[in-house]
Amino acid sequence: MKMEFIIELAEYCHFMSNEICKEVLPMLVTNGTLLTKENVDKLQSAGYIFGISIDGYQESHDANRVNKKQEGTYRQIIKNVKKIKHREYLGAAVTLTTGKMDLVKAFKTLSKFFTTISIKPVRSLDHGIEGINEDNIEEIKHQYTILYKYILQKTLKGKLDHLSVLLNGDDYFGKFIQRIILNHKVSTRCDAGLGRFS
Repeated sequence: MKMEFIIELAEYCHFMSNEICKEVLPMLVTNGTLLTKENVDKLQSAGYIFGISIDGYQESHDANRVNKKQEGTYRQIIKNVKKIKHREYLGAAVTLTTGKMDLVKAFKTLSKFFTTISIKPVRSLDHGIEGINEDNIEEIKHQYTILYKYILQKTLKGKLDHLSVLLNGDDYFGKFIQRIILNHKVSTRCDAGLGRFS
């Protein structure tokens, strides 16, 4: 919506990369409704890595994400995503709420369009939407168990692309898998001020 400012911010990131001799990547998450070809070209030309807030499949997404007319936005977002020529660095940012979501179905649906999927739960009441609580924690654990078995099955058959979709991004489950594979201990849980400004 403020494209000129967004482009200026990317230019500043590139300037700072040269100043401090460290890569400073401009990143953003969008709801995807305004991703015209022109906007995508501007973002990608400026070097942005961006994700799209999309909650799995149509039923789960449209339950919470609507436009001004109170209509679901899933179809519009997928239509916009399909027009993006270079989707190598395009991620899906999935929000897990109290509404039941079939994680395997979400994963299968989104992996057709995205090379990275990051699923994160709502931690508290946010715009009237509740996150993880004692009423739904068992269902969420159950869904993650099913997702784990699905990815393990695909990985054992040599289909590593299913695993890489979770490892590519900022997914909580993917981070745990990565720590196990690398036998890595976590020194900090939050990278604010260390490796990221938000």
